[in-house]
Amino acid sequence: MVTLLAILDLAARSCPKMAEGTFFALLMSVYNGGAMVSKVLGGFLLQYTGLQTLIIISAVFTAFCWLLVPLIKLEDENLH
Repeated sequence: MVTLLAILDLAARSCPKMAEGTFFALLMSVYNGGAMVSKVLGGFLLQYTGLQTLIIISAVFTAFCWLLVPLIKLEDENLH
């Protein structure tokens, strides 16, 4: 739950003005779709690769997400 709150806070800070509802709906649809795909794909990969390989795959994709963090544009709160 803490992770979801961090994602929602980041989304609230980065969404364009007057598009908050649409931005939230898009964020939640991507989040829910990703959660469903990861469960199905994780179950499929567990059958064929084993737990150790699945843990390594998860760690690699988590590390890849850190490369995307600098691409997030936040408005400077001191200007308001």
